[in-house]
Amino acid sequence: MCIARKPKCSDCGIAAFCKYFEKGN
Repeated sequence: MCIARKPKCSDCGIAAFCKYFEKGN
């Protein structure tokens, strides 16, 4: 699973989800 909390969101396959998580935080 991808860790949206870390700045390695780019490493995640679902960057879109990570970006949304980062924006929400």
